[in-house]
Amino acid sequence: MEFHNGCTLVHPRARKWGGEAKALDTDYVVDGELPPSNLLKRGQKAVFPASALTPFDTLRKKAERVLLTKGTRFAGGFLVANEALEDALGQLEQIKGEYSEAKTKFLADFDTNLENWLAENAEHQRVIRQILDKDYIGAKFSFDVVLLEISPKPGHEFDEEAISSSVLHEVGVLCNTAADALVDRKNDMSPASLLSKLQPMMTKLNAMRFNNGRLTRLLDQFEELEKAIPVDGVIKKDDPIIGHVVSFLSTCGSERRLESILSGETSVKTMLQGAHGKLIAEVAEEDHIVITSRARGRSSF
Repeated sequence: MEFHNGCTLVHPRARKWGGEAKALDTDYVVDGELPPSNLLKRGQKAVFPASALTPFDTLRKKAERVLLTKGTRFAGGFLVANEALEDALGQLEQIKGEYSEAKTKFLADFDTNLENWLAENAEHQRVIRQILDKDYIGAKFSFDVVLLEISPKPGHEFDEEAISSSVLHEVGVLCNTAADALVDRKNDMSPASLLSKLQPMMTKLNAMRFNNGRLTRLLDQFEELEKAIPVDGVIKKDDPIIGHVVSFLSTCGSERRLESILSGETSVKTMLQGAHGKLIAEVAEEDHIVITSRARGRSSF
């Protein structure tokens, strides 16, 4: 496995103005009582509504999701498989355009948002009123991408296991999210919809596995589960296959239980059969095992 030869380090740089200014001694009242925490905290004061800056944070997170689909976090950026790099950069270019459009709208609405912010906090205008230069503030916004090739220094080995562990952790997070979505589902679903729950994890594993045995084994198990899902018709909300998928995803979402799959102790085949060859749904009913959403409780199998 040679991550440093097969990947590029991508640093998306989404910059924006923070909507804050340094607090002054005169911003504090004489008796020491502080203005509300949404206006003044840690030596900074909010001179502009944070909600007006939310679109930029949303776009930054969108860029990160694109890169997490194609790779993994590494050295403050994202290690992306070279074969997926062109696609990732194409999506980032689109986000860059959206970032530019958001900036244009932000500056167009600047005066209105500022006036509304001052009106909403009329009793604290003395604290938050500030001379703001739109041209200066506009220059604070930018979105660009830096690409770096990486290689270990002579005499040092590349920590490839650390990278594979990072990939497994990120896959686990995706699995937990997908499992919760399936548990909360109240309606029947199409096979394509169920298969789509597996695709983000399979895409990441396929892009980042290289020759790593642990990542390859996990991808093999995902593919085995994919084959077990019907290709047509409608999957009823109480169909055992949904329980199988939730069981597998929940296992992958637990670092301890994931090891049973990576070591070969557990497999999709045994999960599909359940205990003593029974379906997992039957075993769950006999053992009174309850599947619940993590938003309300703990999933157990």
